[in-house]
Amino acid sequence: SHGGVGLVTCSRDGTCRAWSEGSAASSASGGDGSRISVLKSTAVYAGHVDWVSCVATVGTAHIATGSHDKLVMLWKGKERKPAAVLNAHTDYVTCVAAPAEASSVLVSAGLDGRVLAWDVDAPELPARLISE
Repeated sequence: SHGGVGLVTCSRDGTCRAWSEGSAASSASGGDGSRISVLKSTAVYAGHVDWVSCVATVGTAHIATGSHDKLVMLWKGKERKPAAVLNAHTDYVTCVAAPAEASSVLVSAGLDGRVLAWDVDAPELPARLISE
């Protein structure tokens, strides 16, 4: 779970959704009699204008998304507007990752061949180029 968000999925409609387990009443029975939890959407993150291709949690407070619109967006918890828009890629962003749960570092990579490191606590600072 990440700031109350259990799972985050990304989509080609430009959005991401946060999901969490519903109540015991919102479960189903499997063919073998086991209970299957049904997830419910708890938040929709909308801000990208093209496919969202990747999502990652950063530390304990942020979710990062990367998109074919060449942007990386940072979201705080379940807030529905991006906390920051990171604009340094020149082609589709294909990967966002955070090296450690306690870290404020976000790494992004894209079809431009660049790997960039960002400080999510100071998103206004330029990205650090790791590889090109």
